Amino acid sequence: MVLVALSFYTGGEIQDGCEEQQFLELGRSGTITCFFDVPFHAILWYDSKDIVDRVPIVRCVQDDKTEDGCVSGVYRVFPDGSLLIETVSLQHDGTFTVLKFSSEFEEPTKYLVEVIVTVKPSTMCPMTNLCGTIEYICMTEIEDGFNVFCAVQNTRPRIDLYWMEFNEGSYKNITSQEVSVSHNNVTSSSSALITRNVLNGTFLSLLVCKTGKSPKSFNCSESMVLLLPKNMNYTSAITHQLIKEENSIVSMECSVERKPYLVWRKIYDDHHFEDIAFAVLIDSFYQNVNAGNYEVNQNGSLTIHTVQLQQEGHYVCIFSNGVTDKTTTYNLSIYTPEISTTADGFQIQESTVATQAGRTGSVLRTALGAITVVCLIITVISVALVILKKRRRSTKPFDSEERETMMTEMKEDNSPLSQFLQEMKSIYENQYSKVTPIPFLSHKIFGIDEIFVQGGIKFCTSDQGKGHPKWTTLESYQDIAAKKAPITSFLRIVEGDPGQGKSTLALQFVYDWCTKKCDSPLKDVDLLIFLQLRQLRNNKNIFQAIKLLLLPKYTSFTEETIKSIIQSVRQ
Repeated sequence: MVLVALSFYTGGEIQDGCEEQQFLELGRSGTITCFFDVPFHAILWYDSKDIVDRVPIVRCVQDDKTEDGCVSGVYRVFPDGSLLIETVSLQHDGTFTVLKFSSEFEEPTKYLVEVIVTVKPSTMCPMTNLCGTIEYICMTEIEDGFNVFCAVQNTRPRIDLYWMEFNEGSYKNITSQEVSVSHNNVTSSSSALITRNVLNGTFLSLLVCKTGKSPKSFNCSESMVLLLPKNMNYTSAITHQLIKEENSIVSMECSVERKPYLVWRKIYDDHHFEDIAFAVLIDSFYQNVNAGNYEVNQNGSLTIHTVQLQQEGHYVCIFSNGVTDKTTTYNLSIYTPEISTTADGFQIQESTVATQAGRTGSVLRTALGAITVVCLIITVISVALVILKKRRRSTKPFDSEERETMMTEMKEDNSPLSQFLQEMKSIYENQYSKVTPIPFLSHKIFGIDEIFVQGGIKFCTSDQGKGHPKWTTLESYQDIAAKKAPITSFLRIVEGDPGQGKSTLALQFVYDWCTKKCDSPLKDVDLLIFLQLRQLRNNKNIFQAIKLLLLPKYTSFTEETIKSIIQSVRQ
């Protein structure tokens, strides 16, 4: 036996030697990395801490000119002394020893390397039961008492998990949690369950599932969950009114103070909303946006680039620091400087007419084949009210019976027409129940039935070709929609100076139809479509406009379905 005096590498910054702990992935090629001064005389690698009476697994001698001088089986020594293992297996989990001989006559230097064979989890980050397949961060709603847990499946070595929450500017440990670990022959699985109510009565809570010490090769050491309670009450002292031009840039500020996390939502009614974006402003800035032209800035404000008509509505920002939270709300209105004059399927032609009083209005002519269309109101601000009624024509007795049977079936609660009308009326209700008639008192909201006042309305007829107008006073605004003398055509033009109530009149007709007002000529109308002409500018056809503007965001109706429903009503 030859006794050799050895010097040991004791760690610290690597100048000449090997890192004491290294990770190699199971089933892949891996390299135990070392940094040796070159040239060296010889490198000997052992797969054990005890090298006495053991044969090296591979040796590399500089004077050895043979082709396989630094190769042995699955092992290969690189020129810098590092060891390549072609296929890493569980037998490589342990301590390796390397001897470096600087020259033939010098004593070798000994280095010990602890090799840990790893199995990566199938996901980049710890997975939570709230985020599904979304990794790193997600936002969701939960109810009180809902269990929240995170897990890492089938890893090697074991990864410990624990929950923390962010409040008052720092992460704090959650003491009420249960941690469990299970093992098989090769890997381990870990989970952490929060055993207390995670909402704590706040609007927003930020929970973080963190991992203990894990190999650097693992991609992600934490997952974040932004929680909101279900059925939130979005109360705010002030609703900011914004009126912006279509295709302009809209910016809505969330809070003057920088908050660590926030959520932007678009509210449609008390039960339906759309998550626009959320942001976490801790350590580094992170945002998640659900639409292409939205952006959350680093101060939390929401920017809409090239805003479109369908993006007008009610927006709310919910922000918190983990202890206190607030909301900021905006009512965004979009206007179009120009009015489109065509829409596929309706062949809209618009012209301007003048009365003796010098006021102007718009004429709308429609062509829908055999559909009977009554266009009630076109005003100087371009409001169109369209009613689709049953076609009146002489029929055979059995035609009438078939039609009545079909309409009865369509009006059943589970019919597409019934669902279509229900969704459309929910949008109409939102319009006629939230009227702000006084611009500088935008927080004063009224229903249309509270502010509508019967005014003096005159109907103008003239001798054909002679141009002599004849004015007849109408008894009620409802006479505009009634099919009786002196109004006999399906075309209506309502003129009036700004502020005289043309828009209010249009909404009153919508209200009458939705509520089936007993003395209204609209109470028996099957379907009413109320569109503002300015909203048709970027819509390819009328059915697209109905889907985007007159149905909720969550609707399941497609343009083709809408078309077939309207066609069914007229047949």
